Amino acid sequence: MEAVVLEALRRHPPAHYLLAHTTDRDVSLDGYVIPKGSVVNYGVGDIGRDPTVWTEPDVFRPERFLEGGEGFIVRGIAGGSGGSSSGPEKLKMMPFGAGRRACPGAAVAMKVLQSFVENLVTRFEWKPVGCVGEEVEVDMSETPGLVTEMRTPLHARLVVRTKKRN
Repeated sequence: MEAVVLEALRRHPPAHYLLAHTTDRDVSLDGYVIPKGSVVNYGVGDIGRDPTVWTEPDVFRPERFLEGGEGFIVRGIAGGSGGSSSGPEKLKMMPFGAGRRACPGAAVAMKVLQSFVENLVTRFEWKPVGCVGEEVEVDMSETPGLVTEMRTPLHARLVVRTKKRN
């Protein structure tokens, strides 16, 4: 379940931008100079979809977070590492921020998300809204903005799963 939640957060972080920062000195980055006093931010969603870091970044593949997968190092994300084992050069995704300004509730959020998703899957059967027998395509594209939203809202019918009695 942790791998599924991490893959969802990699592809669709809760916010595309975190709190902006201001540089306290001139900084050189990849041949560019960022002047002192500049307001700096970065695309959290872009980090999780970087093709130089992730194989097929637009494909939903939770197994990448299992042992041996390219995202396995990120599993400690809720423990405060932000997916970094030895510095920013190892940063692969950061849905809760990173470093000393990382979300203090990340570990709790991960547990709640895992429990929530597990309950949604085990307690309900998900049926697409549409004509019977018609294939329904889910559009995973997003709207631009501060908070991540689906461009086309997902319409589903939830049916409570009934437990079989012995």
